[in-house]
Amino acid sequence: MKSNALVVVGAVFLVLLVAWFATRDSQPKVGVKELKVEKIAADTVTKIEITVPAKKEAKKPDANGPVVDNDAPKPPGVVVLQKEGPGFVVSDGKGAKKGVDDAQLKPLLDAIGEFATGDLVSNKQEKLKDFEIDDDQGARVMITTTKGQALDLVFGRAAKGGGTTVRARGSNDVFVAKGRLGSLLKKDASQWRKKTIIDKKAEDFSALTIARADGSKLVLNAESKEEPAPEPAPGEEPKEAPKPRVTTTWKLSEPATLPTGFRLDDSALARLAGSVATLRASEFADDVKGDAEFSAPHTVVTARLKDGKDLVLHLGTKDDKKRIFARVDGDPQVYLLAEFTAKNVDKGLEDLRDLSLFSAKVDDVKSVTFTSGKTRVVVEKAGSDWKLVEPKAAPAEFDPTQIPAAIGGVLRNKGLRVAADVADAGGADPLIEVKLASGKTESLRFGKAVPPAEPAAGSPPPKPDDKPREYYVKAPDGLVYVVNAFTRSRYEKPTELFKKPPAPPPGMGGAGGMSGLENLPPDVRKKLEASLKNKGLTHP
Repeated sequence: MKSNALVVVGAVFLVLLVAWFATRDSQPKVGVKELKVEKIAADTVTKIEITVPAKKEAKKPDANGPVVDNDAPKPPGVVVLQKEGPGFVVSDGKGAKKGVDDAQLKPLLDAIGEFATGDLVSNKQEKLKDFEIDDDQGARVMITTTKGQALDLVFGRAAKGGGTTVRARGSNDVFVAKGRLGSLLKKDASQWRKKTIIDKKAEDFSALTIARADGSKLVLNAESKEEPAPEPAPGEEPKEAPKPRVTTTWKLSEPATLPTGFRLDDSALARLAGSVATLRASEFADDVKGDAEFSAPHTVVTARLKDGKDLVLHLGTKDDKKRIFARVDGDPQVYLLAEFTAKNVDKGLEDLRDLSLFSAKVDDVKSVTFTSGKTRVVVEKAGSDWKLVEPKAAPAEFDPTQIPAAIGGVLRNKGLRVAADVADAGGADPLIEVKLASGKTESLRFGKAVPPAEPAAGSPPPKPDDKPREYYVKAPDGLVYVVNAFTRSRYEKPTELFKKPPAPPPGMGGAGGMSGLENLPPDVRKKLEASLKNKGLTHP
């Protein structure tokens, strides 16, 4: 009886405790100062006005040497996000209104809907500066809903334990702001703008034409194939009929004839179409007037949609930060692209070359011979297993289970580029010979170092003791490619290809470790392992 009574008392206590936690935030806190804010439904927000504190520029030396103080007062930034029609537009409160990036807006609206306040942390005016929440440093936000102004708050630095600091406009009482609203505010107007230039899917295109400034042209055509919808599993009753699957492959139609020995990378065609379909800007060139940036011969990318309409993209000159000016016919906005982004859509035929050094597949391989100096290692396939043929005595730490992975790595090697003006790699050490079941042999010969490029004007000359970064190799297709120094160094000691890799650090995936570290260059691997150790992610 006594134990039953204790159980009942414990259960009642637990129910009361849960009820207290569930209702404590809704009960009035007698004698405790609060920042009371009404809950805002995200879909009722019509206007968000943000005043961002002015950014201070670092002090820089002028041309004559002395440091110039650029820390002069600057006006704060203003961002106005306002609902117009079905969506929002953004402006700096003075200039034209621009479209808003939904990927930026949605988290902000969600954060407004989740916003709540916590405990009072200060009520002294002299502490406002320490919390970076005074009028000069704080980020002010005014939120208007369909019912009128709902909030007028100032957010400061991050609060201990999470969230940010917040106060009502005109008050010295600083509270903890729960949620992420305070962390999303400090962006200028351009960072809220929609940076999508083309918002399509690659399968929306039927053709792609790239006409470059040098007069060369590529034409790609899409071929779509509809496959029957999969049959439902036995006993399964789908809510709606499964849809047929449509697959799109890309073919190069111009040039119609490829150069002798040229191998086309089909996957590069698909990547090119995807890059055009999802093109985004890094910034806006609002101060550009006229077509000066596009007056000289330049690359023009034309994407034909399946409805017959064309999207025409122009890639112009570079600005002083090496960004590429870009515009689309019918859109008055001029954009700026990061150099690598522009390169992803500004392709020539050479960019579509398959740089694989071997054409053989793992299942076709009968044996592989590695030669480096006087060291020679031969591995051979026996049925479904691999064995060491030479040397007769297995080297220390030799692990036959590593043979398939080592051979797979050999066949996946790619060059950085073709050395079109080089006929001979200048050597054959190391040498890799892959013998196929058909009797054919594919050989890769590592040659001499690639001479360093001439330094750019104003750049220091290379040091005499600088190690070569690139080497020539003669591939099975008869062409000379360029590979990085690490690719060559891996095969200078072929016995090490078959060593059992060290146990990975625990807690990093797989069987308690991070796989793939053994494939990194030694200096990179050591730095990464040291970094993991410093962060307590490895055993001491």
